[in-house]
Amino acid sequence: MGIEALTYRQLTTYVAVAEHLSFTKAAADLHTAQSAVSVTVRDIEKRLGVGLLDRDTRNVALTPAGARFQALARSILDAQASAARDFDSFLAGDTGELIISALPSVSAVTLPPIVSEFLDENRGVQIQLRDRIASDVIADLLSGEADLGITSIGGIPSEVQIRELVSNPLVAVLPPNHALTKLDRVTWRQLAAEPLVTIRHGGVQPLLDRAFTLIDAHVTSYVEASSIQSIAGLVSAGLGVSVLPSQAVPMLEFSGVETRGLTEPTVFQKLCLARLATRHLSPVAMRFIDRLEQAMLASGVSPATGNQNESSEGGPEETM
Repeated sequence: MGIEALTYRQLTTYVAVAEHLSFTKAAADLHTAQSAVSVTVRDIEKRLGVGLLDRDTRNVALTPAGARFQALARSILDAQASAARDFDSFLAGDTGELIISALPSVSAVTLPPIVSEFLDENRGVQIQLRDRIASDVIADLLSGEADLGITSIGGIPSEVQIRELVSNPLVAVLPPNHALTKLDRVTWRQLAAEPLVTIRHGGVQPLLDRAFTLIDAHVTSYVEASSIQSIAGLVSAGLGVSVLPSQAVPMLEFSGVETRGLTEPTVFQKLCLARLATRHLSPVAMRFIDRLEQAMLASGVSPATGNQNESSEGGPEETM
């Protein structure tokens, strides 16, 4: 058997002898008996088939093979210590990679300051943000391409575990100088009479469908968009009106569109933190979740405690 069969204890013992050039000092350093050190060194020489030390009753010296083996053993021990430190840092959440798939408004508005502060405090962590519509957030989790997702509640499969984060009211997005901009608030029935610009497979669409069903109204004209930015551009050009969560409003500033509160009913988009129920989260993911919830509390929003499932809907809520 060769070097690969030697144990950590054997390597440590030999390096101590080689560095001290003394069995007595090595034994004291290792807090063990000198006889045990001698037996260990002889066992190493026997396994390697070569003498490592020249020794007499008074002196210990390294053979050429002993000097080379000392350097090799030290490099192995140093690499093992470095790997152990790296793993300890990983377990503490100080290092690692985290992939988060989130709704566009979350990626653009909510997460950047939280991620920035988190990375400032955890220099060994790498975070990748993926800008996704609601269905793709779930798809990323199911495929293992994302560790965490932030999406709207509703239509969540049983394999995905969620925790409610925040509720944002939906607002009407209107072209500049549109007749509805003269009002302080807009009703869903008033919107139903206008062409509606939407992301048909986005997280807001189910809320729109339920709201219009609730008031027994039917939108006769849809204009499909691919992103919040394209919604802003289409609405600004006068091609229709739209509905977005209030947190997306900062993303519309470039376009000159106007927003108004929506009533009769007031509808909220409930956002949740999502993860695959059968997948163990990394320490850095758990640490980021703590920071995310701290940020919600600091902003005056109390994250829900515990896990929820699909029964918690983000549907219309009528203001009283």
